[in-house]
Amino acid sequence: MEQWGSDERGRLLEDFVESQGATVVNTGQPTYQHYNGLQSHLDVAIVSSDLAIRENWDVLNNTMGSDHSPQLLL
Repeated sequence: MEQWGSDERGRLLEDFVESQGATVVNTGQPTYQHYNGLQSHLDVAIVSSDLAIRENWDVLNNTMGSDHSPQLLL
């Protein structure tokens, strides 16, 4: 889960996901745009490992006026 950095919160998230036998399905696309134009990976989609093999996660380009991009998990 490199996109969330190597700080304590990122490590806690990684440990939690692993301990639950879950999977992060984000593809690396940014989900948040800062006021200065920089993008981040703030939103995290976590599913069970069983669901991870059957899903498709995507970020939509239309923010609909928000600073977060809508995401689809199909």
